[in-house]
Amino acid sequence: GYQAFVRDRVGGGPRAEKPMTVAELEAAHKKDPDDADVAARLAAEYLRRGKPAEARTLADAAMAKGHPGGAVVK
Repeated sequence: GYQAFVRDRVGGGPRAEKPMTVAELEAAHKKDPDDADVAARLAAEYLRRGKPAEARTLADAAMAKGHPGGAVVK
């Protein structure tokens, strides 16, 4: 039926990124500071939490590596 149709249409699409806590993002960034995706996600979290200086530093690093997520913080 309809559910099978929808599954066929969207089943192969991109998966949503796994939600991570700030502590998990910080640990992941500490483990691999060159991961632009983690840096961009952590920058967004810092911005939401009122830490604009830290957010800007991470956003700049992510954008320098070509990650568009850093632009959200800028």
